[in-house]
Amino acid sequence: MVETITLLPCLLHIHVDMINAYVLSIHPLLLFCYLRLQLKRKDYMKKVSVTWLVLVQFSLALEWLHATTSKWLEPDFIVGINKTLETFAAKTPYHFYSSFLNSVAVPHAQLFGNLIRIGELGVGLTLLAGGIFLLSKKELPAAAQWLVIIACFGAALMNLNFFLASGWTSPAAWGLNILMATIEIILGVFYIQALQHQNDIL
Repeated sequence: MVETITLLPCLLHIHVDMINAYVLSIHPLLLFCYLRLQLKRKDYMKKVSVTWLVLVQFSLALEWLHATTSKWLEPDFIVGINKTLETFAAKTPYHFYSSFLNSVAVPHAQLFGNLIRIGELGVGLTLLAGGIFLLSKKELPAAAQWLVIIACFGAALMNLNFFLASGWTSPAAWGLNILMATIEIILGVFYIQALQHQNDIL
């Protein structure tokens, strides 16, 4: 009986991890299927509510803006970026990425730190502004769509790098970066395909 009680927390922990893994894997898949279905319809952007698309963009935008706020307001990020990159290079399980950090990122730590927070701020503001404009106008000019596309793939690239550098730190860091990158790629592809429908531009 005592052994059973002792094992319960472990079993519950495993069960929760399985649920989290399932949610992380199925959420972007459902989003992809939904957007793909809309693209098959000739009037896909006229009939489908853009509110759902914008909510996804807002979620990503707020996450990026939240992430970059502390990097701008607190000097510890730039001051300690060299040590942070060295730690990631030493502990990441991906040897090719460790070599990249040691040979490229660490020698130019200040530059990489500034690129990270500028990139996060740019992605957050672009996705937020694009969503607000889409809600108010129900359409986006081609130039604005390209900005959102660049923001989506730029964000996915950052998430991929964060995954390679810090995914080992916790299941949350691993899962969040994979989830965000997947959704950003799906949105980017969706906007690219939307540009091909000249009569139904966003």
